[in-house]
Amino acid sequence: MVSRLKHVGTVKIGAESYLLAQTDEQQAWQEQYLHEPPWLEGLPPMLSEPAETWHLGGLKSKQGIPGTSEYGQNTDARFPFRLLPGPEVVTLTLPGSVSNPTSIFEDPGQPYIIVVAGRFVYRIDPATDTVVESKDFGGGVNGVMGLWWSQVYVTTDAADQSLWRLSVYGSPDTWVQSDATVKPYRLAFGIDRLFGVQKDGLLRNVVSGLSASTAANWSDRIQCGLLNTIPTGLLAFEKTVLVGKPEGLFGVSPEGKGVPLISRMVRDSDNCKGMHIHEPYAIIPHSRGAYRFLPGLVESIGLEKELTNESIIRGRFKDFSTDNQWLRGLLSVGSDTYIMVARDRVGGEPGFGPMIWDTWTYLPNIDSQAMHLSAVASPPRLWFGSGNNIAYVKLSNSAGAPDVDDSAYRFALGSAILTNTRSATGATRTSPRSLQLAKVLYQPLGTGTYSLVWTVEPTQPWISTATL
Repeated sequence: MVSRLKHVGTVKIGAESYLLAQTDEQQAWQEQYLHEPPWLEGLPPMLSEPAETWHLGGLKSKQGIPGTSEYGQNTDARFPFRLLPGPEVVTLTLPGSVSNPTSIFEDPGQPYIIVVAGRFVYRIDPATDTVVESKDFGGGVNGVMGLWWSQVYVTTDAADQSLWRLSVYGSPDTWVQSDATVKPYRLAFGIDRLFGVQKDGLLRNVVSGLSASTAANWSDRIQCGLLNTIPTGLLAFEKTVLVGKPEGLFGVSPEGKGVPLISRMVRDSDNCKGMHIHEPYAIIPHSRGAYRFLPGLVESIGLEKELTNESIIRGRFKDFSTDNQWLRGLLSVGSDTYIMVARDRVGGEPGFGPMIWDTWTYLPNIDSQAMHLSAVASPPRLWFGSGNNIAYVKLSNSAGAPDVDDSAYRFALGSAILTNTRSATGATRTSPRSLQLAKVLYQPLGTGTYSLVWTVEPTQPWISTATL
């Protein structure tokens, strides 16, 4: 028996009014996704429908074309109804550097950006982009990481006296080596102390107000993990500290013992490298993806949760950075690096993982292991390693407004949307290939001003212009 519709009210969407109806047996409404403007209709659509993508973003299978996934190179799809080029990348040369930067941090009192790259430590004045060699540890010794804890401290891979303190800026800068038996490999500062873990996994600490260079100031001896595996990360977390090692993540028990917190990751020498706090979680990268951790909770959040991703965008995260609601990650994809951007999945948005990932900045044929978000200069900048040098992009200085609305923001030249395709002949499956779906065309309008047009499947040469 067909039920009779009953009028129960009216709803207004935009300028249109719609009647609400109720039946006795089933819902009398449906949800339908339409292509986002300005790309109205058209087959196939240039971009997947919102049910399978994040706003206009990529990494999801393209509707109606099995075996394909969209992804961007220098594209910014964070904001609804806006598909924009990614940010302009500015690269600074680190003179004499032969190693990729492994640590980037700031001295807020100066202000300087400090970069640890192999045997050298550099300082950068972001007001002028001037790069100065601050310390050379000499052949056979490499810097590992550094931080600011009342003063600048940097650790090395030396067997003893591995900690160095920058005492005076000058020409040259003055550095002081720690006492004998002071040999932290990685550092992290907590609420009231500095933590240090040695190469053999021995965790120690120095109370605030004392010098970390003095051997007598170090207390506690807590063994974390195996003696013959080198710590890959150290992260202050709530009132304690987390130690990353190839065999897993370790913490400190109430009895003062080093206990395993995550051991289900496959043992790998780079597990936990690039651990990061993204409140309220600790982000823990590993060889098979990334976890977010809280006591009692371990949840996968990386690209391993993007189950419909068939693009080339897959690899290992090297480091992370938090910018308000955005989590950015350095992703190694073959010989290239992508800076990915993610946010929490909210409001019943379709998908599988707790975070929605998309491409943002594309660094072709470049390795990068570290990045740091800094506001010591205006506007704020995201710094990251670029091969043996360092680079940055400018962000918004508009109190949290979208970056692209800031007058200091600069777009990258050379943005594109691509799709990854596979074809099969009998039992043979061809290797992935990328097909360009759209590219940015810049039309000069005047000095330093350009119009921006996304075009589909170009058939003619593209205009190459100066910086926006």
